[in-house]
Amino acid sequence: MPDNFRPGHRAPFSGVYRAIHAGSHSPPHELTILHGESFPSCVECSDEVVFELMTAAVHVNAHPMFRRF
Repeated sequence: MPDNFRPGHRAPFSGVYRAIHAGSHSPPHELTILHGESFPSCVECSDEVVFELMTAAVHVNAHPMFRRF
């Protein structure tokens, strides 16, 4: 599994990801992305943004103790 993810890749885990932008238009920042969602492109640096998983977490609706029926 790669350590970095690019726009268009699907998130392998729900969790907090750090977005690292090309150039200096934005400092790195954290985002919540759910399992299976596509990593987005940046409006400034397009597909040059890279995402790193910081903390994986199970979404409440996917956890067996909190599943909704």
